[in-house]
Amino acid sequence: MLIYCLPGAWGSVARIQVTSSGSATGSCTGNGITILSPAQFNDTSNWGTGASQIGPGTSILACGTFTGAAGQNNLLAFQGSGASGNPIVFNCDSDTNITSPQWGGGSGAPIIVTNRSNITLNGSGCTIQNTANGSGLANNAYSTGIWVSGSSNVIVENFKILNICQHTSVTDHTGCVTSGNLPAAIMTSGSNITVHGNTINDSAYGVYHNAGASDSGVSITANTINRCNQHIAVATAGFGNAISGTVISNNNLTNAVNWDDGVTDTFHHNGIFVFQGWGGTITNTSIYDNTIGGDFGVNDTSYIFIDPNGGTITSTAVFNNLLLNGSTVNGPANGFITGLGTGGGAAYNNTIFCNGAGFAAIKTDSPSTLKNNIISTCLYGIYVNSGTSLAQSDYNVVYGVSNMYYNATTFSSVAAWTAATGFDSHSVVGNPGLNTDGTLRTGSAAVTVGANLAILGIPPLNSDYSGTVRPSAAAWDAGAYTHAGAVAPAPPTNLSAAVH
Repeated sequence: MLIYCLPGAWGSVARIQVTSSGSATGSCTGNGITILSPAQFNDTSNWGTGASQIGPGTSILACGTFTGAAGQNNLLAFQGSGASGNPIVFNCDSDTNITSPQWGGGSGAPIIVTNRSNITLNGSGCTIQNTANGSGLANNAYSTGIWVSGSSNVIVENFKILNICQHTSVTDHTGCVTSGNLPAAIMTSGSNITVHGNTINDSAYGVYHNAGASDSGVSITANTINRCNQHIAVATAGFGNAISGTVISNNNLTNAVNWDDGVTDTFHHNGIFVFQGWGGTITNTSIYDNTIGGDFGVNDTSYIFIDPNGGTITSTAVFNNLLLNGSTVNGPANGFITGLGTGGGAAYNNTIFCNGAGFAAIKTDSPSTLKNNIISTCLYGIYVNSGTSLAQSDYNVVYGVSNMYYNATTFSSVAAWTAATGFDSHSVVGNPGLNTDGTLRTGSAAVTVGANLAILGIPPLNSDYSGTVRPSAAAWDAGAYTHAGAVAPAPPTNLSAAVH
């Protein structure tokens, strides 16, 4: 669907069309609407609040194929901002193709928004791709699909971004990295940034938000990402930088085995990676309703990794996630959920199916809270690093787990773990009866054994992965799904009957 905005008091032009040549192509027919070439689009004289300039309220339509040379930078660089309630909206005609053997990296991406605000990039119908960048190809260099930097109130949605770096060989230890910079399909920084509904395959990073001094309101939702080394990453960009209130939800993340590079282990794979390495602060991150699975390879670190690495990460909530290992050979070297930050971290109602591979379902080194999780067929169920503690662990369902670990001691049963630590006194050892999609079969040991967590006041947690509302007062089912996908509605009240 194409979105057109009418000009307002700002006076900017209502519609602009962009084609590779500046002439009519596809739905960009002119008909009284100015058609610009990329060079004209990038010309600052065409931006402003004049009657013929791009500015608040302008709708831009890109049409046709845009072909760049290897290493080409800045095909379409936004030179101005929209306004609150009056954004600049970028749309694509169907079958719009932005293609190069290797687009430039970082601020050299084909679409860049730097220090701008109130811009919507709606990529429905648009493919951004490299055709020859990666293992054994003509290029093996830093590349980025979309770059949003130092900006606010920006939406990046519905793009298809392909083959930014095709890593296909265990002998490829470069992975399109140039001067330490890793390729990314979408790279962002700033506040009130939304990355939604994009389809991404083959990149070192799928979506990477690298926070500045004080970012907030970042939402990474409903993306489908495959064959990346780090599917979604959120980090602080330097000492003293901070980000708060990030939401990572409803994403489908699969496969990283193609990024294996043997014993060198240059690339550490993660589904969701929240980290800092420079003394930053990350607070109040919510990670929920994501599906992570397939084969993450032998160099996999974690499906969800919360890594302070010398900084501070607090109040991270990880819930309603389906972590379903599709490989019986490969699994995370740490945990399917690892870290949970430096304090106040929690994992609720996750379904973790290790498939007999990997190290631990949940591995933590901070006083975290673990409740209502399904932990199935894992070498270690819960692993608490030596010298650290656990705040709470209870009402979990544990099945086919060989060991638990706490205070430098390995326990070969949940009963022994509970006797020594006091944790999981209400947890159940039994078969959760998982279907391949993580739903619960009839007879599941996970039904009505969970704690009711409505008291926590986390609205998305009060519904399961499918959106089914959990009971407001009764016991919950463990795991991401409510059994049978339904909860009986509350009985009606204040009814009256009339007899005729």
